[in-house]
Amino acid sequence: MSITHAGQTVEDYYLGAPALAVESVSDSNTADEIAGKVEMYLVNGASEVWIVYPNRGQIWLHTHDGHAEKHTGTLASRLLGGAVLDLARILA
Repeated sequence: MSITHAGQTVEDYYLGAPALAVESVSDSNTADEIAGKVEMYLVNGASEVWIVYPNRGQIWLHTHDGHAEKHTGTLASRLLGGAVLDLARILA
């Protein structure tokens, strides 16, 4: 899942990284794969990358300034206009 930047260039697909990228981790993902995806999105212009660990009930929010923070109860993102997400409901 992703949310694009306002005015992001589009051809047959969107060019560049989205404003927000969301990746869900499964048993087949390696830590190196996930770290590579986070880096790829952020280096290419993403403002936030959410890494969802559904089995652990948590989301790690990574930002373009190198900050990473684990969320287990709720998550608020400036990209979503201050909306607060209830992770238990989303990850159930």
